[in-house]
Amino acid sequence: MLNLETWVSLGSLGMAVMFAALMISFYLFLVGPDAKGPQIFVDPQGVLIQIISISGVPSLILAGTVFGLQKTYAVKYTAIILIVSGIILIVSMAIALTIV
Repeated sequence: MLNLETWVSLGSLGMAVMFAALMISFYLFLVGPDAKGPQIFVDPQGVLIQIISISGVPSLILAGTVFGLQKTYAVKYTAIILIVSGIILIVSMAIALTIV
């Protein structure tokens, strides 16, 4: 049976995947077809703040909550899920930097 820490870490993993997908798709939109950029006006700073506040920060908050919840005993599955979540965030930011 999965306990609360495992479910919260799965939520953090889902938010990390959503953040990675949103950032990569937004950067691809900004580059545009044939590297000419979008044909409409876009406020990149506002959109980046929205993306970070919708999925990036909640992922980190959930990961910190899991860390606080498992102070009494160690749960192996939650640690593995949080490590995978961190790897996804690092790899997605590296991909986003190569797009820019």
